[in-house]
Amino acid sequence: MKDLNQPPVGDEKVVFDDGVYYSDPKLYSIAQKAKSLPLEKFSNLFHHVDEERVKKAIANINRRSASGPDEINVKMAINHSDWLLPKHLDAIHKRKYEAPQSRRVFIPKTNGDKRPLSIGNVVDRGIQGALREVLEHIYEQDFLNSSFGFRPKRSAHNALATFNHGIRNENLKYFLEVDLENFFGTINHRWLMKFLGHRISDKRVLTVIKSWLEAGIIEEGKVIKNDVGTAQGGSISPLLANIYLHYVLDIWFEKKIKPRMKGRSRLIRYADDFVVSFENENDCTEFKALLNARLNQFELKINDSKTHVTKLGPPKAGDRDGNRRRHVSLLGFKIFLANTRSGNGAKIVYKTNGKKISQSLTLIKEKLWKMMHLPVEYQARYLNSVIRGHLNYFGMPGNGSSLVRFRNMVMELWRRMLSRRSQVSKVSWDEMDRLKIQLEIVPIKIKIPYGKLSSFVIV
Repeated sequence: MKDLNQPPVGDEKVVFDDGVYYSDPKLYSIAQKAKSLPLEKFSNLFHHVDEERVKKAIANINRRSASGPDEINVKMAINHSDWLLPKHLDAIHKRKYEAPQSRRVFIPKTNGDKRPLSIGNVVDRGIQGALREVLEHIYEQDFLNSSFGFRPKRSAHNALATFNHGIRNENLKYFLEVDLENFFGTINHRWLMKFLGHRISDKRVLTVIKSWLEAGIIEEGKVIKNDVGTAQGGSISPLLANIYLHYVLDIWFEKKIKPRMKGRSRLIRYADDFVVSFENENDCTEFKALLNARLNQFELKINDSKTHVTKLGPPKAGDRDGNRRRHVSLLGFKIFLANTRSGNGAKIVYKTNGKKISQSLTLIKEKLWKMMHLPVEYQARYLNSVIRGHLNYFGMPGNGSSLVRFRNMVMELWRRMLSRRSQVSKVSWDEMDRLKIQLEIVPIKIKIPYGKLSSFVIV
């Protein structure tokens, strides 16, 4: 292990006791101090949010990202940052910064609803991104292993593998899947600022975060005040959400709940989606009641229609409860237990949620029709990128049939589109098979087979 008293050089890895975190050399002392002094408050943070760091954060914003209400796009912000940035940073240092309003748009969800997305000014997003980078060096030392979403060096695959670990190694049988109702829109500002105050005493940081929280939203030409919630789409919003649930849920479960359970238990949280696993059924029932009471204290609410208690297990002969729920929904997967081929045990099986497939196919179909008259080589490159991305995420153990089904349906959409280009005849499947070989369409492959699951576990 590297000596923590020696700062890193360039992109050198910094190894802490609980894993690897890539640290900026200028911020290394902050991470080191946060790690060694868990009760320390940081009073001089904002000087790290300098022009260089903000320019880097702006450069990392997707070039195709929409501009905010000021109509300045990413390219313009990069080219003119030398005179756009100083006045904003100076106002923050003087605690006179007034965060600009964001423009609200709505994007469709798989269930037919729409998710609100706030699009802020690019320069303001850059400042948020720079401050987030600084604060991550503190909070990455505080966050628990039960938290996986929007954190460096963690992914959904880590959460899914750790869920499997609980079943295989800790005898966890009962699962409470929890969906929080409009979580990002109901975060209590007073509580969030109080939580931030546990670690941060720099008034410039606290003032600018409060300004971001209270900045209004422009929707259909009208300005809507923000009394609660944090804007989805803001660069710093995921970190603020993690901080909020770190104090409301993660620490509470680890310190207050887990020691009092009769059997073993484990929390797995990815942003605001979480599953709590139990060895004992009564523990699961008791925790659900306690969770409701805990969340109510912080003005959060469970969405009952999407919250389930499940006992995993393959169906057995003579099972009178054959219609009971037999899967856990987590991060786009339906997770089952199935009998092994020998019949002497059970194995975990990950299946792509059908809604995710339908949503992906709808987007692919729309894109293909727009590309109808482009060369097939260009179309193939696009489809390969889509299939490869799908396999990289959904290529989990037991999901082979769903992956084959997805790829076949993508090929069918492509065949239909190619057939519409021809005035003579439809494209046959024999021709499609030749195209797949000629244009090297990505084959099906499980990215994380059973043998590699353990390498993704974080406990």
